[in-house]
Amino acid sequence: MLRSERGINAGCLSLSLDWFTKLMIHGVDMNYYIKALRNFANFKGRSTRREYWIFVLFNIIVSIVIMIVAGVVGSVLGYGKTFSDMVNGIYSLGILVPGLAVGVRRLHDIGKSGWWIVVPFLNLIFFCFAGDPNENEYGLPSR
Repeated sequence: MLRSERGINAGCLSLSLDWFTKLMIHGVDMNYYIKALRNFANFKGRSTRREYWIFVLFNIIVSIVIMIVAGVVGSVLGYGKTFSDMVNGIYSLGILVPGLAVGVRRLHDIGKSGWWIVVPFLNLIFFCFAGDPNENEYGLPSR
């Protein structure tokens, strides 16, 4: 095997050592997901539309992967759906606060109060609006 600065290169198989943070899907950078997780309890400031929707995309991807892996492991261990449900519940509880925080920051980006987060269907419309390009009461635009 050949070793390069970026990772391990074995013929046509190239494995980056930091694949998790460098994962790209058609130009979608997973760093937005990591950024939202790092700012898990920050309900101040602003998040761009791209940051919010990429967080949602990777949250769905991670949920599906966890569901599949937990389902297989649960079947092998003989616990079946109970194990899968427990693991999915733990992930859902763990991602609840970061999801609310990025949603509130997204609402701040369009000039709305974070309390609008309690109106779920209206938020889907708000989250599609372009952010305020100028400084608003919640701070400077996020880049």
